[in-house]
Amino acid sequence: MYNIERVNQTIMDIEKYFEELRKMNITKDNVDNSEKFFASSMVIFSILNETIDLATEIIIKNHWGMPADYKNYFQLLVKEGVISKELGEEMQKLMGDRNIFAHQYFDAGRKEMLHILKRVYFVKDFIEKIKKFIARENE
Repeated sequence: MYNIERVNQTIMDIEKYFEELRKMNITKDNVDNSEKFFASSMVIFSILNETIDLATEIIIKNHWGMPADYKNYFQLLVKEGVISKELGEEMQKLMGDRNIFAHQYFDAGRKEMLHILKRVYFVKDFIEKIKKFIARENE
């Protein structure tokens, strides 16, 4: 049985972070503003970390083992039929982007930020798939 309270809180946190990101209104015209750039970087990093928590909940509760790295979490969710191959590939790319923020924070470029900002919205698709998966499992 899933910890629905934890799952719901994680989803609410992700939604809160997306709202903060929306308010920041990062564009190619203002991405050079250091305050906006670093603040939005941290919000995206938080979204991706919460997404990992959500994936972890599904993997652990189903006893599917523990993948070696975050990209492999999403390969496993594809293998188990939780998400599509296409969504899994996008999520794996986002985990690579997460590593830029985690390990090479000051090396992240403004163009990379805009590219990541466009793709981070795949997390919303991921959340919808997780909600449907949990609903099916709880029927």
